[in-house]
Amino acid sequence: MKAFYDTGRVFADELENNDGWRSGYGFGFYLVPLSESFTLSVSFGFSEEESIYPSIAIGTPLR
Repeated sequence: MKAFYDTGRVFADELENNDGWRSGYGFGFYLVPLSESFTLSVSFGFSEEESIYPSIAIGTPLR
């Protein structure tokens, strides 16, 4: 199981006068079906800009 929270500012040319902070949070889980060298990760993130941001990753973990 995993949980996360992030906050930061967005810098882009069209948002030069943007002084607001943005935040996001979410949760997910890892599944190791065969061995530790292969994992499946599913996460769901939430923020004011996007109501839900799903993410699925398949592969080997970075070490």
